[in-house]
Amino acid sequence: MPDFASPITPFEGGLRLKLRNFNTDEKMSLSLPPTLQLSALDRQRLNYFMRDWRENEVIEMDVQVLGYLLLICAEQSRNGSELDVSITSGYRTTTTNEMLRRRSREVAVNSLHTEGRAIDFYLPGVSIRQIGANARDVCRGGVGIYNNFIHIDSGAERQWGV
Repeated sequence: MPDFASPITPFEGGLRLKLRNFNTDEKMSLSLPPTLQLSALDRQRLNYFMRDWRENEVIEMDVQVLGYLLLICAEQSRNGSELDVSITSGYRTTTTNEMLRRRSREVAVNSLHTEGRAIDFYLPGVSIRQIGANARDVCRGGVGIYNNFIHIDSGAERQWGV
């Protein structure tokens, strides 16, 4: 798990994110200190933001996968400017996961999304290849690189994709 006890971002101003839920078009701003510490309120807001929107079910997202996302974003936002982040998938109920599995062979049977331990995202204006390389450096879990998004999770260390 990333160590959030000391500053890890190369700028004084912390990290400012402008998140967008790709599926619902909901938006959320997040401002973090250089330590990237999430407050209890920010975690609660992120849990809701990354809920299973089909079932409108919320669970507590894994702190490690959230940490990976923040570290990747911090690397991409070295100058301290606000960074756009589009979330395509966070938590999924088993019902949603099964429905998606029927539609695509790329959805895992025991997906870590169903445990709140995986996030799919992209950064508008940043190449998937660049985000993927950064994710591979940062994440100690799974990193999947797809044509339109990056998958990160807090499971076993593994990599796949283009």
